[in-house]
Amino acid sequence: ETQPTTIFRKGFAALAIAFLVGPLAINLAQFTATAAPAWKPGNSELKPVEPSKLPVTLRLPASLNQELWQDGDGVWVSLAQSVRSPATDHKLVPYLRPTIDGELWLKADTRNNINIYQHLINRQKVAVSQWYQVGSYRAYSYRDAKLLQIPATLKGESRFALVTLLAACSPLSCDDATAAINERLDTIRLHNR
Repeated sequence: ETQPTTIFRKGFAALAIAFLVGPLAINLAQFTATAAPAWKPGNSELKPVEPSKLPVTLRLPASLNQELWQDGDGVWVSLAQSVRSPATDHKLVPYLRPTIDGELWLKADTRNNINIYQHLINRQKVAVSQWYQVGSYRAYSYRDAKLLQIPATLKGESRFALVTLLAACSPLSCDDATAAINERLDTIRLHNR
């Protein structure tokens, strides 16, 4: 009868230590994280553009610094990023509401990781692909990005980015827009400034 009690006590002690050491380890990793330089897309074909040029307005929190580029094939690249410093206490992955306004745009179709949105009033269609860069990790869903902030934080990584590729569809088809985004997805890489 004493053996189960001993196992219970050891298990309880291990659980208590995990609850105490876990948050301390995360805080230590956050404190030791060094501020890294911001990212930029490493493609010379991209030319900087103003946000007013986008076919759809992206809703982003003020904590993200957005930069925009466009390539010769009509694909816009939005890089909205933040670099967490040891002085800030915010999470690596910030709270993000849906970036496309659902009151103006309806998700009409999905092709692989590319969503087709249609404007509810003027019926314009736009192809959109997004991913979340959490340190050295890439996620295609916000939920996965939130989970990946744990190993990224433990590795001392301090950068987050929401990368969005957009292309306006022709009136009859989104085939060219999705093909252009797929081609850009194959070539775009984030590099340090």
